[in-house]
Order: sequence, then C-alpha cells, then structure tokens
Amino acid sequence: MAYALETILKSKFDTIYHEHVFNHTIIGLKNMLRRANFKIENIEKIKTQGGSLRIIARKNNHKSKENYKNFLRKEYNKKLDIKETYKKMGLLIKKKIDSINKIIDSRINFKKKLLLVGAPARGVIFYNTCNIRYHQNIYCVDDSKTKDGCFFPGANFRIIHTKKFLKKYSKFSQAILLSWNYKKTMIKKLKSLNFIGNVYIFFPKFEIVKI
Repeated sequence: MAYALETILKSKFDTIYHEHVFNHTIIGLKNMLRRANFKIENIEKIKTQGGSLRIIARKNNHKSKENYKNFLRKEYNKKLDIKETYKKMGLLIKKKIDSINKIIDSRINFKKKLLLVGAPARGVIFYNTCNIRYHQNIYCVDDSKTKDGCFFPGANFRIIHTKKFLKKYSKFSQAILLSWNYKKTMIKKLKSLNFIGNVYIFFPKFEIVKI
C-alpha cells in the first residue's frame, strides 16, 4: 500500500489516481486495524508506487517488532497525527507543481518535437496538471500493446508502440520520462534506440539525463 510519508507528503502528486486514491500512514493503519482486533507485527518499506509498505498484522497476541516501533516513532516526530500537517500538504503540492512549470517553461523548447517516454497513469496526471499540456508537437511511446493507437487521456495525440517508432528516436533531442519508476531500464532503452539529447525526469526529484 502507498506510504503517505514517501508519496503525497513528498509532493509526489502523480501517484494519486483512480486505482491509487489511498496513501496510508502507520498511525492511521494502526487505528484502523485495532477496530478489527488486529495488531501490526512487522513492516517492510518497498519501492512500489514511489514508496509503499508491506505490513503483517495478526489477531493473536504478539509482540511487535522493533522496526514497527521505529516507523511509528518517526511518524509522531513528523506530526502525522496532527491535522495541520495534512492541511499544509496541499500547499506543498502546489509549490511542487509551480516548480515543475518553471522548469518546463525555461528548459523545454516548445518549437521542437517532444517525446514522452511511457504512458502510465502517473504520466497522465503529470501531463494534465503541468504546462507540458500546452506543447503542440508531442509524441508518446509505450511498450504496452493494449495502449498502442489509443489517445493519451486528456490529449489529442495517440500513444505509439515502442517498436513502431524505431527509426524516429534519432529525430528527437528532448524527452520527458513519465515512467520514472523504471528510470534505469528506460534510459538504457533510449540509448539503444539512438536517442540523443536531454531526458527530463521530474520525480522523485528533478534531474536531466544527457544521452
């Protein structure tokens, strides 16, 4: 399950969409599970969805492991049990979007073609939230056969399967990696497909990969 401390509380707003509307905290889960007479035994943090939790909870009486207590202690230190913390969240996300738009407006050349790499749901949120939606010459590639030929949600261009685009990568000099959670794999693939230029990555932090 998506961990709020690693997702929305770090302004990763692109992780919030139709099938991922919940971002949990240990404090919230502890209280929710207690109502069903469950108690958290152990917690593991994993990389899925930009930062998630794998939780083991049981009904039987048991002693919680130390890492669970450490997670809980960290959340209380960050005041995740106080409403004001969540009220500030919206302001942090707005600040993040404003920062992204400044980067887009200053670094993306709107007169040149732009390649969007990947068409995940998180990429749809990013596109429809930020200024990149005003770019008039966008192409999007994705490895999914089911997305091939479909319109990119909220846009007037279609998604193209990676293999159908093989001879065109060299004609682009700027790209945005929407599938940022597969950064290493996608950058390696772009290199093999003769893309030469800048790849902009906005999450979890902004960086430019030059190929």
